[in-house]
Amino acid sequence: MSVDFQSGAASAVGRRSAVRSLLDGGYFVIRVVGVVALFAILVQTLAHVVARYFFNSGVPNTLELVSAWYMPIAIFLGFVVAKVEREHIEARLIFDKLSPKNQRALRLFISVVAIVITALFAWLTLQMALKGFSIKETVGYAGLIVWPVYFVLPFSFAIMSLLYVADLVDDVRGRSERTEALEPHIAVDEKEVSA
Repeated sequence: MSVDFQSGAASAVGRRSAVRSLLDGGYFVIRVVGVVALFAILVQTLAHVVARYFFNSGVPNTLELVSAWYMPIAIFLGFVVAKVEREHIEARLIFDKLSPKNQRALRLFISVVAIVITALFAWLTLQMALKGFSIKETVGYAGLIVWPVYFVLPFSFAIMSLLYVADLVDDVRGRSERTEALEPHIAVDEKEVSA
């Protein structure tokens, strides 16, 4: 019986890995683009400050580039990076006091709510991006084109929604990276209590 359980668990982990690998396939690109956007904010802002200090004239379109291009890319792709790496801030005061069954039920509920919200945001921001594309939206006096950046938002929300779907599938199967990540902490806490 235990052999069947172990092979079933290994099969479930293999399936989870296949689903997760499909979603994580472009993660490296997402992370690199987000880091490049952060670096661009740094370089553009520093160049602007130096030019303004030494030459009494800043770099043209710095405000528009930083606020309309670099920041949305860094922020919304940063959401995806934080979700993949499980680096969101958690307040686990009540959750840790729940029974494992109730924790699982709460994780399932939260995943469903998160799927609905992120899918809705993906849809709404896609409408905004399509509208910006249709009118070839620009900002600033120089008419800096911004509509391409609008497509980062629905892309990020769609990826987040798919990641929450993967979490839901993992939780329904009874195994989640979230619970696996907690197991070492739970073991340490149990040892401290028994000591």
